[in-house]
Amino acid sequence: MMGTSKTAAIILLGAVIWCAGYYLIAANWHAPADDFAPIYIAARLLADGKPGSLYDHHPHRFDIVPPGAFADTARTIGFAGFLHPYVHMPLAAFLLRPLLSIPYAGAARLLLLLNVLALAVSLLFMVKLCCGRSRLLCFGLAGLAAIYYYPLRYSLSLGQTTPLVFLGVVVLYCLAEAGHERWAGAVLGGIISLKITPLLLVIFFVVKRRWTTVRSCAVTLLLIGLAGLAATGWESHRVFLENLFRLSGMSLASWNNQSLDGFLLRLVHDRSYVSSWRLLTLPPGMRMLSWGTGALLAMLWCMLMRRPAPRRGDAGDLLDFSFTLVLMVLLPPLSWSHYYVVLLFPYGAVARELIRRTSMPFRGLLAAAAVISYLCVSLPPTYLGVTAPVSYFSFLGSLPFLVRLPLILKSSLAFWGAALLLAVIAVARVHAGRAPAQDGGASIEAAGELTA
Repeated sequence: MMGTSKTAAIILLGAVIWCAGYYLIAANWHAPADDFAPIYIAARLLADGKPGSLYDHHPHRFDIVPPGAFADTARTIGFAGFLHPYVHMPLAAFLLRPLLSIPYAGAARLLLLLNVLALAVSLLFMVKLCCGRSRLLCFGLAGLAAIYYYPLRYSLSLGQTTPLVFLGVVVLYCLAEAGHERWAGAVLGGIISLKITPLLLVIFFVVKRRWTTVRSCAVTLLLIGLAGLAATGWESHRVFLENLFRLSGMSLASWNNQSLDGFLLRLVHDRSYVSSWRLLTLPPGMRMLSWGTGALLAMLWCMLMRRPAPRRGDAGDLLDFSFTLVLMVLLPPLSWSHYYVVLLFPYGAVARELIRRTSMPFRGLLAAAAVISYLCVSLPPTYLGVTAPVSYFSFLGSLPFLVRLPLILKSSLAFWGAALLLAVIAVARVHAGRAPAQDGGASIEAAGELTA
């Protein structure tokens, strides 16, 4: 029986490797990598001595780059995709300058391969963290779930760095639970410099009183900031901060903004805004609702994290960290669909708890809710008529259930999936504080094994 199980796992793994090569790599090999282009262009502008043109932003549209050096450089490198502004720190463009010796298409393909490799390593770490036995089978199943996970495919097609951030999230958790808190803080500082949303993870470590991690993160961010100033000067950083503060109070009603604010904007604007990248602000009433909801979720978050856990590294920390990751994609004003790649971690944590805690109340109901949540997040938005840049499962556009579903609901399906996942994690966390798992401490032991 064991030999048959291992053979089935190997066959599954072979199928996953083939699917990953075909659907993740080959399907995106010639993609224009729209989100990578602004970084490459910014690096070229720095190399040409034009740092003042890094942030050529339209004041009200996120899908328009005004005429100037930025747009001219896009034509020079041969970019033919959808051009939009550069939004990262100046240092990101500076560090990319060595890749300018490679044509743009080659650099985009290199990022694609790095992203797929980062995904594979992330899943390997998660399987070792969450699975006690049958790890080969678990890795195959996790790979299959990731391949048909729309946020991942969307991210790879756009040339995003989100899979690298996901790897950083998994690694920093393993490092922190294994006691390597300085390294965990350094990794956290690194991914915050790539995406601002992981800043919420700092609060997780503050509430958990993991001060070494917090200090290490702060020092890392300080060093990154000083390195950026030394490399690119103050002026580009001034413009970056101005744009950051300007955009912090604005959001989009577009289908690919799956944040709380994005959902509320779709409630008050007509359907034409679902496919628009026009920057908007919430009306006063909706803004109060957003703040109130955020405050309630923050209170629940802190209450859950302060609940007792059998010991550090057991299910309590794993679920608290997962809860934080879900808030990380729901609460920011802008939360693009590809940000949901990090939710693969909470889905793994929830699967671990539902399998191991056989005495958990409403276990079957929670499992069904987790599956529905995954489907809401992972299905491609072909039911909205969105077929670019990634198109598969076109039959979803003709399913009677989805056709009849009101636009306000189906345009926010990933948001509702994440909210449902949040509820599942909260219930599992309450139970974890009452009844220790049968394999208590497995998480910390697995984390130690990973970082040994």
